[in-house]
This record gives sequence, structure tokens and C-alpha cells, in this order.
Amino acid sequence: MCLRHPLTSVQTLQRSSQRNPSVGGVKRKWGSKTAISRSGISSPDEFVKSKIRANICLSICNTESFALNDKQDILNRRNAVCGKLNNLLCHFWKCDPFVKSKLLRNFCCDFYGSCLWDLSHSSIADLTVAWRKGLRRLWGLPYRTHSVLLAPLCGMLPLESELMCRSVNFMCKCLGSCNEVVSFAARNGIFVQRMTSPIGRNAQWCCDNVGVSLYNIHSISRDLIMQCVYSSLPDWVVTSVNMIYELLLVRWNRMCLQLLNSYELDCIVEAVCTG
Repeated sequence: MCLRHPLTSVQTLQRSSQRNPSVGGVKRKWGSKTAISRSGISSPDEFVKSKIRANICLSICNTESFALNDKQDILNRRNAVCGKLNNLLCHFWKCDPFVKSKLLRNFCCDFYGSCLWDLSHSSIADLTVAWRKGLRRLWGLPYRTHSVLLAPLCGMLPLESELMCRSVNFMCKCLGSCNEVVSFAARNGIFVQRMTSPIGRNAQWCCDNVGVSLYNIHSISRDLIMQCVYSSLPDWVVTSVNMIYELLLVRWNRMCLQLLNSYELDCIVEAVCTG
């Protein structure tokens, strides 16, 4: 369904109120000191503000927005990420993966607009697959490297958790907004409409993954998500990540180990990554 933009509706209401003082079932004489209204609104400005609030709420968290689809936006972001990763690997091919990892954080992690995505959308899996492939290429790891090893090796959150963190920050800012329209729309979507609202579904999804009540959504932070992700990792993941990291340091001459040659190092790295 295509919803009208709130500003367009505001302009329409303002023009209509100038032409016809009885717009929306409100009868009043604008020049008089008193006004009679069926809705109990005592001034034209309050009438317009109420319509603005209703229209914005309709646009943000109406149940009919359930049919909206984020697939095209997510796929466009996946293509953009692939392009940025390819450019990084092509222009900085002489740098070691430790430098490339820092460049990745600074120039390839701008997922603008991701806080509005439906986090349970199936297309997010395509984005995370492309992201993990890029990390394997960046670190020079085998293409069959276990996915669970990549985020700890980079010192980052998995992409799914990163998107969840950004979505939670967005929702908390909306709930605490000084703008009463934004705050009302967020509270209505999260605590009233819940699963019938896009923002409500995201809030419930984030709370379920972290193990927090919906009414304590403000307690979710990046540190808490990081703690939940890394505490759930098996013991062998931590050991394997430490071993791979040290072997890569030796491969790129940041550490010295004369017992192994380059071929033996590559064999050990492949065995640990895929074993």
C-alpha cells in the first residue's frame, strides 16, 4: 500500500482549512474568539496538529504497513557492500589483513537506513553471506572457513547482531524523542500494535535474542549484545581464533617463527579454519 507523505497531508489540510472552515467535521468561525468543534479542538492550529499526528502514525506504524517489503533495499545494500569490499581489496592489495580490517571498519560499515529494515526478513541472509565472503577474502582464509570464526577474528559483532544493535539504538531514540509525534508513534508501534507494526516486530525480535523483556528495551546496549554473542560461543572457537590470529601474524612477518615455512603455515591455517 502506498501511504501519503505526512507533509503532503499537512499542506492539503492547511489549504482546505483556508478554503472551508468546516474541514474534517469542524465548524468554527476563525475570526471569533470562540470556536465550536465536535472533536473538542479549540483552535485551527490544534486541529492541524492532530491531523499531522494521526497521519504520521498511519505512515509509521499502521497495521497495513505489514505488506511493505524491504527486499529491494537490502539487496541494493548487499551490492553496495560487495562493491566497497572489492574496491578495498583491489586498491590495498599490498597491505596485510590487519590494515585492511581497520579500513573495513571505517569505510565499509555504513549500513544507512538499516534501522528501518524488518530484521526477520529473509533477504538479510543474502547480505550476511556476502559480508562473510568478503571477510574471508580480506583475511586470506579458505572459502570453507567456519562462519562462527570470522567475527571474533575481526573483533567485531556478527552482521546480524550489528544490525540489531543499530535498530535498538534507533528505537530507543524514538521512544525518548522530545518530539511528541515521534515518541507517540514509537510507543504505539512497540507497546500497543507490537507484531502488527514493523517497529514492534523489530523490538520483540531484539528482546527475544538478548533475553530482555520488551519493557526493558532501554537496557539493551552494544556491550550487552557483545556479551551475549561471545558468551554463547563454544570453547573451541576461542582457541581456534587465537591460533589463526597468531599464524596470520607469522605469515605477514609481524611475528617470527622459524620452525615452519610458508606452505606449512598455510596448511595449518586451512586445517584450523575448516576442521
